[in-house]
Amino acid sequence: TAGFYQTKMVATSDAGCNDSVTKTVQAFTAPSARFTASNVCDNESMSFNNLSSSASSYAWNFGDMSGSATSTAPSYTYSTDGSYDVELIASTSNGCVDTFTSQVSVYRLPSAAFSASSVCDGESVVFSNSSSGASSYSWSYGDGQGSALSAPKHTYATSGSYTVELIATSSNSCNDTVSNSVTVN
Repeated sequence: TAGFYQTKMVATSDAGCNDSVTKTVQAFTAPSARFTASNVCDNESMSFNNLSSSASSYAWNFGDMSGSATSTAPSYTYSTDGSYDVELIASTSNGCVDTFTSQVSVYRLPSAAFSASSVCDGESVVFSNSSSGASSYSWSYGDGQGSALSAPKHTYATSGSYTVELIATSSNSCNDTVSNSVTVN
């Protein structure tokens, strides 16, 4: 517990003689370093929620050999996906320190890609999905219709050029979007 304390030291010689000294010492409150952060997808900024107590300054090491900060609750964008051991050192003005380390993850983005051939009016367009790293898909055909199938077919009501959008989503809820034009003659 922080506060002022009287300490007494007694020294006894081999001959049994005693001497003592009393000093007042001050014990300082130790900081407690803690933080939370939610995992993010690649290219997203990660926000760190500082839960430390009794500290007046902070030193962050983001675990990627290049990122650091001294702010209370920083945000950081990693240059590549992976797992990182983030270290927070919380310090008091009296030189007391505490260190807390926690692992965070930056998830890889899926890659959305597809192709489709032009068709004649009344024929179904077959979409060839060549996405990678995705576990679910959301198609928008450009005519108000859509699908969640991996490789759907669609018949347009009228001829024309349509912008088709595919959103590929990974198991970690990371998204990539691609758009291509499809012509119905």
